[in-house]
Amino acid sequence: MTIWQWFQDWRNKRSALAEFDALQHADEALLRDNELNPLNQAKKALDRGDLSAAAELWQDARQKMPLVIYESDDSFPILLGLKRYDEAEAFVTEGQRRSPRDFRWRRERARIAEARGDHVEAARRWREAQSGGAPADETLGAMGREGMCLRAAGHLDEAEAALERTIRLDPANVLALVEYAKLSGDRKDWEQSAARWRGLVENVRMPLMFAGYADALMHLNRLDEADAMLDNSVLVYPGDQGIAFARCYVAEQRGDFEEASRRWETAQRISPYLEPVYSHRARCLERLGRHDEADAVLSEAITRFRGNEWALREYAEFAHRRQDWNEACLRWAALRAKFPENEAAYVSGRAALRAAGRQEEAEALRREG
Repeated sequence: MTIWQWFQDWRNKRSALAEFDALQHADEALLRDNELNPLNQAKKALDRGDLSAAAELWQDARQKMPLVIYESDDSFPILLGLKRYDEAEAFVTEGQRRSPRDFRWRRERARIAEARGDHVEAARRWREAQSGGAPADETLGAMGREGMCLRAAGHLDEAEAALERTIRLDPANVLALVEYAKLSGDRKDWEQSAARWRGLVENVRMPLMFAGYADALMHLNRLDEADAMLDNSVLVYPGDQGIAFARCYVAEQRGDFEEASRRWETAQRISPYLEPVYSHRARCLERLGRHDEADAVLSEAITRFRGNEWALREYAEFAHRRQDWNEACLRWAALRAKFPENEAAYVSGRAALRAAGRQEEAEALRREG
């Protein structure tokens, strides 16, 4: 074979491969545009808290859409939502290989460290992301997140310096301004915290600002101010989770559990997939002696959070606290059956059995293994 023939064969093969890649990408693009594609369905499953379905659909997407998953903005949040951090690291490494100039991959590497809770490493990665010719807006965003991660790591002086540097360069950087206000709370300087949050309420006017300001006012025991401000903000943002929660906490701090239970009921409608709305509402009802209603709330939580031991444990603890021993025994047994590794189900289960006069059963109850 001559060099020319070899070159022709190589070029033909390359053209065939390129054509194959183009056809595959076109097929995946058609699938991507279909709302029922596995990637889109995985994101929806994750949003509703069905992790098992999300995991299966993600694997399906990897098989059917191996090119598009690196272009979609949904892929990375799915991996983080599934807590597949090692896979996310490998995904980002492959993404960088495919498009080394895309800033997105440096950003996602930092977000993995954030998701792992390694705030020091996340700060380092965000600092690293600021170099290498990143777009100006992305650089400023990375600076703000570096300060946020340093604050989360408890490195408050470094965080303050990073946030002040960001605010000097970008006075409208909302993330940096919010973290700057939170940092005052970390230092327990509630007067300064209230002042910084008030500035955000007056100038930025996002729901988060009202909740943050209310928190600072609650720490200063300025409950009337907090309630008045929240009553106004809830009219503007009736479906905001943070404002709804802040209103609940103000009522609880007042000791007005009747009002708090009503507000938690509203919060439950706004955020039906958040556990605290059920536990707080049930405890407020418990404080009011409305045990049947509290039981109903926790029963709803068990149905809502199938496969989650929190709801079953809370349900058992509730009967235990009111010293309904036979019912507590049944509920601790249900927790053991579903989650045999839960230590409290045995310790508290034995205590409930003894209190119910069932000594032999209590002595016999031991965790296997």
